[in-house]
Amino acid sequence: DGKFALSTAGIDPLKTVIPLLDRRLKAFSELPIKVKQVRNKLGELRATRSHASFKANTLVDGVIEIDGRSILVEATNTVQRVIPDFVGVFSVDPDIEIDQVIKKVRKKVADGRQLAVASGRPTVLFLARTHLGADRMSARIALRECFASPEYSALSGVVVADSWKLYVTEWHQSTAPDVPLSSREGEQLKLWYGVRN
Repeated sequence: DGKFALSTAGIDPLKTVIPLLDRRLKAFSELPIKVKQVRNKLGELRATRSHASFKANTLVDGVIEIDGRSILVEATNTVQRVIPDFVGVFSVDPDIEIDQVIKKVRKKVADGRQLAVASGRPTVLFLARTHLGADRMSARIALRECFASPEYSALSGVVVADSWKLYVTEWHQSTAPDVPLSSREGEQLKLWYGVRN
């Protein structure tokens, strides 16, 4: 399954998915049916892509709606190789793995980044751990540190996955976010992304 995913999507799915979407959009514009409607819709997209409201809505990767409220979503993955790629006995400084996760979360939440400008809306970060990167325990420790710091208070929760395929996921709800999730939102996210193997 892993080899198939890499052969079809590549190491970074965004590098292959975005060009694919561009090709499909181009093909859509060339359809011989409903030419006027398609042309009008594409024209509206082009006209509004630099509009402030369009940008404000597209600062994040997506939105989940639970119980009538929008939750902003951002996705990222760890890319740094911190574990040696060989079979045998080895040791790795756990601080390196923990720092890897903290740095990735900071890139999405702190210093006015995507989720930091949520404007009073709850936020969820999807963080995929990659092969030879931080392990599950290091990710848990890193998230506890993040949740304890006001620097990450824009974060309502984090879904940690074994990879970008989301086969194995863990749900971590922030302890003191600026905008907490409602009990129903937290329960729904736990149901969807709680520990699964």
